[in-house]
Order: sequence, then C-alpha cells, then structure tokens
Amino acid sequence: MAQFELIVCLWMILGLAVAEVVPFIEPGFFFAYGKTPVTEQCETVRLIWGRQGATGQNPVAPYSFQVLTSTFIFPFIIDAGTGGDAGDGNLFFDFTVPFAPGTQYQICMYDSNGLPGGCQVTFTMIKNSTIASPTCKNLTMPAQTQLLSIQGIVDGGPLSQNGFINQCDDVSIKPLNGTPPFTLTVSPPNHPPYNMTSHTMDPIVWTVSLSRAMPFWLSLVSSEGLIWANGPMGVGRSDVDTCLAPDTILKSKARSVAAGAGVGGLFGGFFLVGVAFLLERLRSNRRNSKSMEDVHPWRNQVDGGSTKMFGDSSLMQYGYGAGSVEVSREGSNVSRATVMTGARVFVRHQDGGRVASPMPEEQAEIVELPPRYVNNERVPRVLPEKPLPRSPF
Repeated sequence: MAQFELIVCLWMILGLAVAEVVPFIEPGFFFAYGKTPVTEQCETVRLIWGRQGATGQNPVAPYSFQVLTSTFIFPFIIDAGTGGDAGDGNLFFDFTVPFAPGTQYQICMYDSNGLPGGCQVTFTMIKNSTIASPTCKNLTMPAQTQLLSIQGIVDGGPLSQNGFINQCDDVSIKPLNGTPPFTLTVSPPNHPPYNMTSHTMDPIVWTVSLSRAMPFWLSLVSSEGLIWANGPMGVGRSDVDTCLAPDTILKSKARSVAAGAGVGGLFGGFFLVGVAFLLERLRSNRRNSKSMEDVHPWRNQVDGGSTKMFGDSSLMQYGYGAGSVEVSREGSNVSRATVMTGARVFVRHQDGGRVASPMPEEQAEIVELPPRYVNNERVPRVLPEKPLPRSPF
C-alpha cells in the first residue's frame, strides 16, 4: 500500500513539470560585429545584419538587440530601428559599449516579430587603450518595478549567476511575480536561442542539453514585459549524455509547463496510477490464492464438459510462470494436471523420508505427490498413479 501512495505522490509531482519538445528558433537573418572577442570600454562597434542565406521567415523591421551581461540580472534591450544601409542588402547599427572592464557580454538580435538573427560569441570588456578615463553614454537601466523575481534551482542547490551546471542536469526557473505567459530563453553563443513558454506560475524546467564547456545565458520575460536574466553559466562535465539530440532538447528531459503539454502529464499520471492498481490487485490475488490453497489442499472436480486449471500462486513467485492447462473429463489420460472422477481420492505425501499413507478402500484411487520445497530449482511434477498394498488387518 505504501508503494501505491508513493506512486500517487509522483503523479501529483508530474503535473508540475511535464515534457515538451523544444527546437531552436530557425533564424531569419544573421548578424556580426567585431573581429576579436574583446571590446575596449566606450568603444563603438558596428553591427551588420542581413538575410545572408538564412532559411527562416523573412525578417520585418524594426530590429532590436538584447545585450546579456555578467554584471546585471536583467538584459538590456536596444532599439536598432530599421538600420542603416550597409550595402549588398545588409543593414547596420553602431553601438557604443559602456560596460566596465572585466564585464562579459553577449548580443542576440531579433526582428519585430521575435524572429532571431542568432547570438554572437561572448565578448570581454577591457580598458580603453587611448583614454584613461573614457566617458560615454550609459544604457538605460530598468526600474525595480520592471524586474522579475525568480526562484532558480539546479541539481546542486540554488542557481548561481556564473556557476557551472553539469550536462544533462535540470535547471528550474519559477517566476515569483509577473503575469503569465512567461517565456524562458536559453541563449548559447554562435547558436540560435531556445524558447520555452509557460502559461502558469509553475516552474519551467530545462535540461542542459549543450556541449561541455559551452557558456549560455538564461532570460525570462512576462506578458507585461517584466524581465530577468542570468549568466554566463557554463556546462560542466557529466557521465550522462542521453539528453543530447541534434538541434533539439530531448523530449524526455526538456520540460516546461506549456499549453498542451499538461495533457501528456495527465496521461502519464493515469499510467502510474494504473500500474500501482495492477500491482496491488496482483498482490491481493496472490494472498487469496495462498489462503485457498491452505484451506483446500485438494478437491474433486465437479461434473462438466471441461475444467481450466491455473498454475499455483507460489510457483509464480519463484519464476515458474502461471500458464493455464485445459483438462477434459473425456478419456482417462492425464497430462500436466491429474483429475480423478472416482468418489474418493486419497493422497500420499512424502516429506523428509517419511511416508504418511491413508487407509483407502479397495476401489479408491491414490495420487502420490512429491515433497515441495521453496528453494528447489526443479519444476514440481505430478507422479503417475501407484496403488498401495492393502493392509493385512
């Protein structure tokens, strides 16, 4: 019964985090900036983007940049508008990077419909080589009321901003404020992002299905535009790689509470409860079979055309199976089970070398049963009929 209650609890937990296939978002364009992954403080970099062989939908202006940093727990959103003409069908935007030396940052780009242009590699800020104390326009920081609060949990404990999470481990992000739906975005460098959408306040659980040592950022946005970000985090070593799949997050491991995904969790819960119910019924049937066996060690077969006899429950416990045998009353041959039609049936049982024999009448038929041992490896069998000599008394 305890196992049944445990499985019911697992079913309830399953409803909180159910599986969903999460493919990456097919880019509709590509962009690039910088030749080396370092940027001087207050340096202006030119971002150039265009269709460039992308196979996703056609991008639609205006464009925007999402800047993820190692020093802030929110992303910066920069409006790039329609961009300037860079020639050859490309557009450009000049961005002055104001972050302090030592800051790591990564830029991802989107069009007006959320179609991505991918994410670039992680850049590191260094001191300005020409100006000792450079000044430049800072980015506008969001107000406290525009930030999301979350509860982040990994297999090793609370989520850290710059920690390593082992490959195929789970990351749980639970929004504490804001209004659903929520969109969790995984942004690895040189790769399109992953999006997972939740229509509830339940945790969004993602499995780290990235290559070892790859950095990535997580960001979350609510329906009213509240934001949160975390990173860069790294992918640690793991002996488990079953969660990896080309261009997708594995179905059995990538979890989010998404529209339609709850159906899968519901059926999964019914399956677990069904298994528990069958196990409980089987255990009950075994107990009933043993009870009947103790009360009625043997009995005559009732009149009728044929009788179906099932294997003993104790044999089932030790791997002998529970095959059924059809026994017909027509004819005198007996195969796997012996059926007697006489008025009285006597049984002789041998155990430990001792023989206990009844005093049968002359016309009585005798069935000799072998000793029965729990640990015996052999399959019990019914011995052929063997009459006993009559008593001289």
